[in-house]
Amino acid sequence: MTMQPTDPTDRHCLVTGASSGIGRAVAERLAMDGWAVTVLVRRDEAPSGARVVIGDAAVPADLERAIRAAADPDGRLQGLVCAAGVP
Repeated sequence: MTMQPTDPTDRHCLVTGASSGIGRAVAERLAMDGWAVTVLVRRDEAPSGARVVIGDAAVPADLERAIRAAADPDGRLQGLVCAAGVP
């Protein structure tokens, strides 16, 4: 299945928990489909081609930083995948 927004120029997605497992697989697939992918990970183990933000999804300041990094030039985010295991 190909995941594409209505306007193909708007393809900005933030994926949390992309170091491994489902988060990594989703980030890799989105990148293959042409999305600009930003990942929020706790360690520097992210899919190639993704913009990496090191941080913790349970820390509001880290999430805010990741959202800013992932947003398009108009400040919009077209996709959000929450795959981090947050207690």
